[in-house]
Amino acid sequence: RAQRIGEHMSWQLLEEMSEWEEETDKGLHILPIVGCFFRKSLFDPSVGTNASLLVLAQNLVINYFAKSMERAPRLTEQLQFYPYELEEQVRAGMFLDQDWGMPANSNGDEDAPHEFLEQHRWLDLDGDGYPEPYIVTLHKDSMKVARIVARYDAEGVKISRTTGKVAQIEPVHYYTKYDFLPNPDGGIYGVGFGQLLGPINESVNTTLNQLFDAGNLQNTGG
Repeated sequence: RAQRIGEHMSWQLLEEMSEWEEETDKGLHILPIVGCFFRKSLFDPSVGTNASLLVLAQNLVINYFAKSMERAPRLTEQLQFYPYELEEQVRAGMFLDQDWGMPANSNGDEDAPHEFLEQHRWLDLDGDGYPEPYIVTLHKDSMKVARIVARYDAEGVKISRTTGKVAQIEPVHYYTKYDFLPNPDGGIYGVGFGQLLGPINESVNTTLNQLFDAGNLQNTGG
């Protein structure tokens, strides 16, 4: 049984999820330089298959001093959709049918992408005093809400035996964080060679400039 499951998962990653191999390779090359990247794993209802997407650290906003991805109260991913992709989302019933207007900084280009913010957050929509985990997607320029969907399932709802009320809701986590080196100041984002070598490069450049200046001053006799 374990062998069958392993073969099926390998087929899913390498055959069914066409983006997995390419984006994994890209992420592993970025990781030592930047120090952090994220993988977003979800079921894509538009195509009916699982998806595993590379998310760069610059496109996922998290509280810098959050202890973990699971405890962060809010995760906001910056997304871009071309007009035809927006129409596909509307026709698939994923987004509300709204007038999004022209994208900012489009310079009159009707095919320019629209910027959206997908926020994985806690939101008290039923007014019971306990916020539930939701995914809220909104258009960045117009601030119109495109989609609100629950980020939990029935298995994640825990009922108190004493009061019979909802005691806790375990959200479904979509993002997996990969760090190269832990952040020494306790930040949520990892550290890579890009940050470590920056000050060293500056020191080397300063030292070389001083050597050249001293040599030039000595040779020209003042």
